[in-house]
Amino acid sequence: MSRTVQSNGRTKTTVFALIAISLPIILIVILEAVFRIAGIGSAAYREFVPLPGREDHLAMNPDYVARYFPSFVPAVPFTPFLKDKDDFTFRVFVVGGSSTAGFPYQFYHGFPRRLAARLEAVSLDRRVEVVNLGMSAVNSYTIWDLRNAIADADPDVVVVYAGHNEYYGSFGAASTVNNVLNSVRLKRTVLRLKRSVIYSALERLLSRSHEADTDRTLMAQVVKQAGIEKDSDLFNRGIEQFRRNMSDVLMTWADRGIDIYVGTLVANLSDQAPLGDNIEARMAYDSATSLLGRGEFVRARQGFVVARDLDDIRFRAPSEINDVIRGFDRIDGVTVVDLETTFAQSAGNAEGDSLFIDHLHPNHTGYDLIGEIFFRELYAGNAPTFLDVSEYRIDRLDSLAAAMQIARIKTSYPFVKGASAEEEMAAFQQYLSAVRSELLAPTAESIVRGDAVMPVSLQETIQSNPPDLSNMDKLLLYRSLANWQPLNVPLLTSAINIALSDSTFDRISGEIAAMSMHRNSDVNSTNALAAIRLRQKQYDYAGFLLDRVEAAEPDNVVMLFNRARLLVVQGDTAQARLYFDRYQSASSANQ
Repeated sequence: MSRTVQSNGRTKTTVFALIAISLPIILIVILEAVFRIAGIGSAAYREFVPLPGREDHLAMNPDYVARYFPSFVPAVPFTPFLKDKDDFTFRVFVVGGSSTAGFPYQFYHGFPRRLAARLEAVSLDRRVEVVNLGMSAVNSYTIWDLRNAIADADPDVVVVYAGHNEYYGSFGAASTVNNVLNSVRLKRTVLRLKRSVIYSALERLLSRSHEADTDRTLMAQVVKQAGIEKDSDLFNRGIEQFRRNMSDVLMTWADRGIDIYVGTLVANLSDQAPLGDNIEARMAYDSATSLLGRGEFVRARQGFVVARDLDDIRFRAPSEINDVIRGFDRIDGVTVVDLETTFAQSAGNAEGDSLFIDHLHPNHTGYDLIGEIFFRELYAGNAPTFLDVSEYRIDRLDSLAAAMQIARIKTSYPFVKGASAEEEMAAFQQYLSAVRSELLAPTAESIVRGDAVMPVSLQETIQSNPPDLSNMDKLLLYRSLANWQPLNVPLLTSAINIALSDSTFDRISGEIAAMSMHRNSDVNSTNALAAIRLRQKQYDYAGFLLDRVEAAEPDNVVMLFNRARLLVVQGDTAQARLYFDRYQSASSANQ
């Protein structure tokens, strides 16, 4: 009897204990549900949101990406895409870190836009969308977090260029940001918890006491542990988290039937000495430099690779990350794109300042090369000629702003060690004083300091029409502004009309017209592109575009005139006469 009473007592105690434990959890779940139903914090839990005034398009939600950093929000390229994808749309998503975002330039000078320009130029029967999700200081955890949302957006292709930030990016193995006991499982759990209204509110409350040091660069702020020796436990954790996260990501996309292109990583080898203090790394770099000077290019490159891999400040990914990437070709649907080998060949086995602007970010030439390589791979080596490519140029304003950003970085850790924030700013001020006399430099400086934003500055510069700017400079500014406003048909039309006045601008005006045509499907852009292709003697291309306009507007005056011109060139003078007569009749009717 007493045993039965004792047993019942223990059972009741256990039940009460379970209730006591469960009740707070149940209350939290109920409270979370109430917040969700009430829409509290809902804006931060959608990866993509409609554009204001253009709800038929979606873009990356800046409130969502705030979850990856406690004290700042990484900028996301503005590359909107249709909410409801149709059968005629070819959609490409591009994911990665700051090199994917185009740093230190604006996003439209990065390789995703260079890829998009090529695809737009040759895709006549499909609407091209290239959605750039590159963000500074993010790594494979961010891509893992976004994997399902990207798959649900129904891309035909996903391009991946990632791996440099596995140590110092958000959730990185040696980062100050979201470093959760260096456990892949725990870090993924935190990412899941960040979808909770209650958890996010508590996190924001706690993070208020850890505001960012705005006087230091992001590179200086994110390093929790330097001196990561090759093959150490921490070194291997960075490699393993990349392998696990990206394997899951790629399998998720492959299972959804998405074609995936993963690029091997590139970095400045010959013109970037080791950032850390590892003596062996410095000796390897000095030896490779001597070999390069003697013309022993293959051995020199091998030495530069060793120096990078031994560099114990891990902003540049070691060779082991590329080894992991090359292993992904075993996954069905994944194509590994060997950027590293092509860069080495392009630079004579000495990748340096000819292709890079700092330790790992390509310059505008390097970004254009990456865009070209991915473009060729998407066409399986049979890509048609890209009509609007030449030596790629960026606008003067962004060129100055990018140079200033690099100058600021190179006055700080890890390029300069032991300097105070005041000493860093003094060195940066000295650089600014030397360049302030350059045209548009004050505007660029305001952008870098955060006192102005690029799209507004572009608009104001175009409107002020500085007399010292050449017509080419003005057109490049127009092209940049058009990337900020890709759905603004009047702006795009103005840019195209300026460009059409001079055939020497055809390569740039062709890019603007093709972008507008793919974004807006408007007749004016199609007509303009047809006229440009006529001047470039691309007659089949011009004919296809004119067919499209004629199907939409049979009496379009511009189309009729250009059709007559095309028929004359093709030797069909009878048909040319008929179209010219129709042109004259339509012109008279419009007067």
